[in-house]
Amino acid sequence: MKDYVKRYIYAVTRRLPEDARDEVEAELQAHISDMLSENPSDEEIDQVLHELGHPRDIASNYDDRKRYVIAPEFYADYQIALKIGLVAVGIFALFFSALDALLSIDQNTVWQAIWFVIEHVLNATFNAVVIGFAVVTIGFWVASSDKVRKMAKPWKLKDLMEVPKDYKTTSYKQSKAIVGLVFQVIATTAMIVILLYYLERFGIYQNDILVAPLFGMDVISPYIMFLIAGPVIVLISQVLLIIQKRYTISMLLIYTFGQVLSAIFTIIMIQSNGFITDLFITRAAQNAGMSVLELANAIHILIIVLTVLIVLGNIGDLFTQWKKLFRPLKNKA
Repeated sequence: MKDYVKRYIYAVTRRLPEDARDEVEAELQAHISDMLSENPSDEEIDQVLHELGHPRDIASNYDDRKRYVIAPEFYADYQIALKIGLVAVGIFALFFSALDALLSIDQNTVWQAIWFVIEHVLNATFNAVVIGFAVVTIGFWVASSDKVRKMAKPWKLKDLMEVPKDYKTTSYKQSKAIVGLVFQVIATTAMIVILLYYLERFGIYQNDILVAPLFGMDVISPYIMFLIAGPVIVLISQVLLIIQKRYTISMLLIYTFGQVLSAIFTIIMIQSNGFITDLFITRAAQNAGMSVLELANAIHILIIVLTVLIVLGNIGDLFTQWKKLFRPLKNKA
């Protein structure tokens, strides 16, 4: 027999404030048990739960918070959809607007290019979030109107979502966060050392003498502070995770800012003219038996592929991290 009673109660309590869920769950469990026989059939459970009403209506009766625009029984669903929708729209807009800006840069100086990207990204992301907010709000306003509700099909028990095993758990296993932080500190330290002391040593050597440096340090130098700042900000977010013992909006905003900062300036840097020196391309082409143009085109394609991977990798990572805010972590401690 499917555990429809448990799923029904979860459908009600997930729409309520956390501090009220346990009390409502116990009350509903007792009330439903009184209404059912000792060994109820699926048909009896169906009848009793439909007599109680839609979980949305029950949740609305227990929730005394004031509502506006959206019908009270739809407001909890509206909040959930709004949070998830705005995060998704914001992340996509953030990275694709950044990618569009990076491919459109024609400014003369590094700082002009940086300001162009920041302004383009902020405007596009803000507009996308506003549109996302409007679409979700209008959608729920229409769905909660009396005319649409009268046209809706009756809900069924099979429509109730399964109860997650860890839905009551909100704590984070600190040992896991600490181990992750240690590895991040090591990786960040190694990256900083390479950026500050070893980057200029990459290239083609002849008789132990650098004859063709790989990177144009005059191009890279203005970005180094930003390439360091991004991972450091991410480390700060991980420290907050350990202190707070859970994913929070403040922690994830800091994490997102650090990741976006690193991604944007990395892409700006690798897209800049002179990132790979002409001398290196010439020497490498000679050593590989290729023409300079062939190698230059290959490097250009490689940079485009790397840019796409950075964008997609960061989108996937941020979705994974923000999802943990809406789906509590399983505590294995």
